[in-house]
Formats: sequence, C-alpha cells, structure tokens
Amino acid sequence: MLFRSEFEKADLVIMAAAVSDHRPEAFSNRKWTKEEFPDQLRMVRNPDILKLLGEAKKEGQVLVGFAAETHDVLPSAKRKLADKKLDWIVANDVSKSDCGFASDQNEVLLVGRNGFEKEIYLADKRVIAKEILHAIQSSWLEKAL
Repeated sequence: MLFRSEFEKADLVIMAAAVSDHRPEAFSNRKWTKEEFPDQLRMVRNPDILKLLGEAKKEGQVLVGFAAETHDVLPSAKRKLADKKLDWIVANDVSKSDCGFASDQNEVLLVGRNGFEKEIYLADKRVIAKEILHAIQSSWLEKAL
C-alpha cells in the first residue's frame, strides 16, 4: 500500500471516505461498442483498506472508520469495529432522506472500542465532525492521565 509508510508515522488516522466495496472484473482502455459490451458485468471485491490498516496498527495508534448502513446500524457498527480492529467507528443510516450523502446534515452513531456509544442527532456535518473529534480527544486524554 502506497500510504502504509504514512500510516506507520501517524498517531491518529481517520478514514472518512471509503472506496467502493466492488469493482468490475474487466477493464478496457477504450470505449466498448454496443456490440462488444457484455450483457452482464462481473464484479470482484476490492481490498478492505480499513481492515488492512487495523491489522497493521501499532500500540498507541488510534484508527477511526466510517460505515454507511441501511439497516441494523448498531450491530453492524459493533461487528465492523471488532472485525477491522478499529478504535472508533462512525456509523450512519444512509437510507434516511433528510441527511447523509446528499445533504449538509447528518445523524450518526459513534461507537468506541472502549464501550462508548453516542448518538449524534441531526446536525450540520461540521458540528458532527467536532463532536466526533471531541469524543476521541477526551478518550485520548483519559488514557494519558
């Protein structure tokens, strides 16, 4: 991974954007004609970068991931938190029409490896970012004291 050397130097890594989980199996460097285009596209799984970082994480590093969910938000967040060896996960229900991807507002669930759970209700995304950073900073300070 190109960014591995940067990750190794970091104390805190927040992976706020994810690549697609899947990609087309076949690529072409030119446009396919209508006749050439397949009736079905085969998809393959992309590497899970967040999981790879979690496995490479050193003692003292803090890794934060995000999860876009459409159902079972809390159980999915807790599972991903453990599976990917994260310290924090920010999960949001992307099935809601009033927040998320196409909005300046969001509503998230912040879950920490230490058992911390906080629902951050509908707010401007900047407010939510501050809440997330405040919770992480507070936890970090508690460990330091």
